[in-house]
Amino acid sequence: MRLRSGQGALWMLLAPMLVQAQVRLGEVFYDPQGSDSGAEWVEIHNMGSETVNLQGWLLDAGGPNLVLPAIEVPAGAVLAVHTNAPAAQLPDGLELWFQNGTNMGNTHGFVGLWAAEEQTTENLVDWMQYGSTGHSWESQAVEAGIWPAESFTMDVEEGHSLRRISAGNGPQDWIDEADPVAGETSTAVGELMAPGLRLEGGLPVLQWSFDGSGTQFEIRTRDQSGSERLLAELAIGEGQGRYAFTDHDWHGQSREYWIDVRRIDGRLDRLGGPYRIAGDSGSLPLSTRLLAAWPNPFNPGTLLNFELARAGSVSMDLHDLAGRRVRHLELGELSAGSHTLPLELDGQAGGLYFAVLRGPGGGASVLKLILAR
Repeated sequence: MRLRSGQGALWMLLAPMLVQAQVRLGEVFYDPQGSDSGAEWVEIHNMGSETVNLQGWLLDAGGPNLVLPAIEVPAGAVLAVHTNAPAAQLPDGLELWFQNGTNMGNTHGFVGLWAAEEQTTENLVDWMQYGSTGHSWESQAVEAGIWPAESFTMDVEEGHSLRRISAGNGPQDWIDEADPVAGETSTAVGELMAPGLRLEGGLPVLQWSFDGSGTQFEIRTRDQSGSERLLAELAIGEGQGRYAFTDHDWHGQSREYWIDVRRIDGRLDRLGGPYRIAGDSGSLPLSTRLLAAWPNPFNPGTLLNFELARAGSVSMDLHDLAGRRVRHLELGELSAGSHTLPLELDGQAGGLYFAVLRGPGGGASVLKLILAR
């Protein structure tokens, strides 16, 4: 398919955001028990629905950079990259071994993934830091909207890993994994729909719907020291349901909430958050982003759920797989908080589309949509 010049420029602008939304760092095992050499690894998770070829991508874990060979990672699969291995080896399925001569930091460090050998902001796909701030490429990650400034994940004890439990951009999306296994896929358990936080009767009430599987929801908050604390556990019923949690422990202070789900296999996945109650004044998300569409796939209509970190002018574009803009919506001035937009695609051909939300402060959030015909 040949694109006209304007379409090609638009696609070049849109493509890095689509890649970023699809491929993420999945797990970082930086402090094995005993000798670190040859035992450390980083997982790269294809969270999209299309196979991705990582040839020429660059992984930087604080030592000599690792340029990935031609290797295809199917949708939903995980590539395990073993760093500082005794010897480099050819790919074996979805595992790679590199002899780069440097171990990752045992108490603090960073890991970054670029879609090319040039470590530019445009090529940066994902980045995280643990144990402390100020690591290489932090300012680039902040500029790209991949990581919040001056923040880091916890340092975990020897033999544990840091595992991603949601596709967000911050420390809250990583947890301490006590039983790390290289190359183990963390499958999605379902979809969080129409989350919202409000004051009711003088107390914060968190509400959401869920279509998926698991044993229970776990509602967590984070105190001023940065440590997460479990507030409540709610059993998951059969089928789609609407759930609510009232925080009776709230005393007027600012507080953030996360919604996690405990999988049937016992592992934890983060479904949503942070949702913030700003004292007695109301709720305010920390980022502007598209959350989910329901239903998806759909024909011909769906509901797009999104949240705004602050009030301002909002627009949304819809692009097809070739990068052509097929719909432009000016949503006007919207308040900070959660919103739902009905979207009808009568007259459009079935297939893959990308919704691009642009809110106050610049930047964009991308959500993949499937129109079934």
